[in-house]
Amino acid sequence: MPPTNNHVHVWLMFHDKLPVPQQLSKSLILSEQELSRQQRFVTPELQYRFQCRREMLRRSLTVYRPDIRESEWIFTTNQYGKPQVHPTQSQNTPHFNLSHTNGLTVLVISESEECGIDIENTSVRRPTSFLDIADRFFTEPESAQIKQGSTDVQIQRFFDFWTLKEAYMKAVGKGLSLGLDRFQFDIDTDEDIAIDFPPPAIDQPHNWVFHQETIDQTMRLAIAIRSGATDRITCEYLPYPT
Repeated sequence: MPPTNNHVHVWLMFHDKLPVPQQLSKSLILSEQELSRQQRFVTPELQYRFQCRREMLRRSLTVYRPDIRESEWIFTTNQYGKPQVHPTQSQNTPHFNLSHTNGLTVLVISESEECGIDIENTSVRRPTSFLDIADRFFTEPESAQIKQGSTDVQIQRFFDFWTLKEAYMKAVGKGLSLGLDRFQFDIDTDEDIAIDFPPPAIDQPHNWVFHQETIDQTMRLAIAIRSGATDRITCEYLPYPT
């Protein structure tokens, strides 16, 4: 059954569990547009990862709408490039958002149209560049929070803010055009995440709920949902069959 209210399904596809193709074969369920996008990747491995992500999305959606075959899904994007199901197929179809990093692809399925997810591999460490990004693009309170503690703590806190910001921007569907400093987070614990909008405010804090978690020790995940309910987000993790 599709998730309701602030409950979400999160499909997990670990890349090391995928079969290694001896020879990349043409997908039987991707659209011609997706196949064309696949060819733009420069290596067979990147092409294969793209193919797996798109097949994961199509097959997962069919779990919730078995009346639509995997190959029949039609996707479109908003003016900022956020992917979504075509209006002709959107009725009774849950909403989705997709993210991937080195080692893992995640797909969130939600009742809310404005949902976003981000996943980052925190084992890739370049501390000085992280601090530079925070100083240049985050708000001053966020940058100050990141600089507290040891280097390891700073790196972890950077990813806390980065994934939350990505999840929110993907949820509203405007991406980086929104501006990373137009909103800010206050993080006390994983269960107590607050968003704020410095003037001139572009949104209302009470409209949003967030969830953050670490997957497989090195993958930092964040989810954002626009919701009128005050309950926290609850996640049901589903392993994508590979």
